[in-house]
Amino acid sequence: MNAPINPFRLFLRALLCGGACLLLSHSALYAGSATWSSNPISGEWNDPSNWIPATVPNGEADVATFAASSQTTISISASIEVHSIVFEQGANAFTLVLESPADPVIEMAIYGTGIINNSDVLQNFIARTGPNFQKAVFSFYNSSSAGAPTSFKVEASKSSTDNHSVIDFYNSSSADGAIITNEGPAFISAFGGTTAFWDSATAGSATIEVNGGRIANALNAHTYFYDVSSADHATLIVKPALGANAFGGYINFLDSSTAAQATLIARGTVSGHSAGRVDFSDATDGASARVEVFGNGTLGIGAHFSRGIQIGSIEGDGSVDLGRNPLTVGTNNRSTTFSGQIQDGGVGGSLSKIGTGTLILSGASNYAGATTISEGFLRVDNTVSSGTGYGPVLVNAGTLGGKGIIADAVTIGSGSGSGAFIAPGSGNTTLTIQSTLTFRSDGTYTWRVRPGGKSDKLVANGVTIESGAQITGLGRGTLTAGTMFTAISNTSDNPITGTFANLADGETIKIGSNTFQANYEGGDGNDLTLTVVQ
Repeated sequence: MNAPINPFRLFLRALLCGGACLLLSHSALYAGSATWSSNPISGEWNDPSNWIPATVPNGEADVATFAASSQTTISISASIEVHSIVFEQGANAFTLVLESPADPVIEMAIYGTGIINNSDVLQNFIARTGPNFQKAVFSFYNSSSAGAPTSFKVEASKSSTDNHSVIDFYNSSSADGAIITNEGPAFISAFGGTTAFWDSATAGSATIEVNGGRIANALNAHTYFYDVSSADHATLIVKPALGANAFGGYINFLDSSTAAQATLIARGTVSGHSAGRVDFSDATDGASARVEVFGNGTLGIGAHFSRGIQIGSIEGDGSVDLGRNPLTVGTNNRSTTFSGQIQDGGVGGSLSKIGTGTLILSGASNYAGATTISEGFLRVDNTVSSGTGYGPVLVNAGTLGGKGIIADAVTIGSGSGSGAFIAPGSGNTTLTIQSTLTFRSDGTYTWRVRPGGKSDKLVANGVTIESGAQITGLGRGTLTAGTMFTAISNTSDNPITGTFANLADGETIKIGSNTFQANYEGGDGNDLTLTVVQ
């Protein structure tokens, strides 16, 4: 059953299609199915002389078929509706141009199977805007498909008016494997081409490019997901503006739509122009989407109503705007590196790591809420400021590590969980915590040492080790007796509180082929040092 549409959404649809949705009525002429001639007299779809039999496909049950032909550029100059468009095996590469010389809006509505391309060559469709306010709309209804391989160019306004073209997917239709390009405008105050998904429509495995303004002060192209529509397995690429003070391309998930397993890419620019942006609003779901943001490209979740959204993964060097919302990363179990900035404007956004993959944070972030690890590995590798913002870091399960800097307090374990770990690196890594470090009873420190007098180190401003916490080690090679390592450097004036359950003060632990003796008053008097004794 199709999702219900509220009156406000119907109003939005009317705005996007410019009234084209109302142009076709069931009283339109149903001319019948036909095949495009191999030697037509012109390139005009609406001329029956170009079809066999001599009739124009223009009805919900009509099929328009294309094979080999001497005329491969076809102009559609009046609104039509069809059941499907079929390109037979051996057909030429056609270009179908939807454009009106006079009418303000022209629509091609597809109600049945959709576009079926058996030709193995790319078939091209253009929704063309005119200089005198004309716009074109491709509309897919019911379970129709945009097919593959197909290419759609959705043109921007050709003047400083809202006459951009649109491709709409309604009901349970799909963009399938189409390549859709939403053109950015080249006029001030003009809109770019738009793609919109409604009801339970999906983007399939399409590739959708959303461009920014092409001149100074221009607006942008858009792609929207409404109702319970889905980005499915599509790749959506949002590109930056090419002109100063113009807007970058824009994707917005609205209502209860989902990004599903799509790849969302927001590209930035080194020119300082506005970049691409992906926003999740309302009660939308990031699901298992792979999100990539580059340069000044942005992922935004500040307008999300449900106080929290999850995505599959985040990568790149762009920015993430949390607002006051929590972002959960890791549902696709992919291992990624994010070197950009996660920010919240100081209103309390937070980050949670789940999934079995590794998330490496190598940039400086400034969100104020907590960072929580529930699964997998969060590696903090920033070199300045804080990789986890300015809130506490809670490792309830999984592992925290890295060679970076953490500004706020770190807690390893929940006190009643299945186990949580802190493991800086591979035997030559220092993780710096500018506040306190606490090991709960289910927390474990995994310390690594390697030949040449190198080892991992934790630096913290105050250390508490609760009863039950453990230290384990990994090492190789034989070390010289008397070699001392600082496993925990406590920068506080206060001594370390407590000891690991399996390593009391003065006791020894076997790591690899070496035995180490613990001293909780080592270093400058309040560090944990481990000295080789045999």
